[in-house]
Amino acid sequence: MMKSATTACWSFLSAIVLAIVAGLGTPALSVPATTFVDSTTPGYYNDALGTVLDQTNPYAGTYLFPGADLVDGDPLLATAPEPDLSAAAGILGDWLVNPAALNANWHGPEVVPNTWDLNAETGIVYAIDAGSAGLESLTVQVGVDNGAFIWFDGSYLLGGLSPGYAILGEYTVNLSNISPGTHYLQILLEDHGSQNSFLVEVSGVPNTIPAPGAMLLGSLGAVVVGWFRGRRAL
Repeated sequence: MMKSATTACWSFLSAIVLAIVAGLGTPALSVPATTFVDSTTPGYYNDALGTVLDQTNPYAGTYLFPGADLVDGDPLLATAPEPDLSAAAGILGDWLVNPAALNANWHGPEVVPNTWDLNAETGIVYAIDAGSAGLESLTVQVGVDNGAFIWFDGSYLLGGLSPGYAILGEYTVNLSNISPGTHYLQILLEDHGSQNSFLVEVSGVPNTIPAPGAMLLGSLGAVVVGWFRGRRAL
């Protein structure tokens, strides 16, 4: 009976210590969203494509890359499959596979212009540092006149063509659980005449990190409870 009462006493004291530590502990740090890319962010830029992709990738009665000067009209493709870029392979190089080692057609990092040569296609690569803890989420927003095709770390996300001015969020994708380290956003811009424009914004929420006070007090609580249990065993 005495041993049972002693055990209950030590258990009760341990619970009190843990409750005190929990009450004193500070919550995890709340980290606001970070803007990684906008219209002022330097990126790598390839303006050597010209019209080499024109009238390739037939799709939905038109092309993913319509002919110059509106010869194929001004199509609306709200969503488009991943394009076959083999006609431009020598110009683009391994930009989707190894964006850290771009060929000589790429220049930068520099602020990417929001307009480019009419009828031409251009490639863009942005490096995004997810830090040592990674990101809980990442939102990619693109607006373009006429078209855009978007990849993240070489994996195709979405694309399409649309007449009219660029509107930020015209093409939007939300990603989650981004691993720590450097990642790459790859964009191919398309134009088939008259005018063009480009807008981009990429924002993410870093993974939350326990506050130093919470970690310190949590460790203290574990030590104290361990000491109580050690005393109980004597």
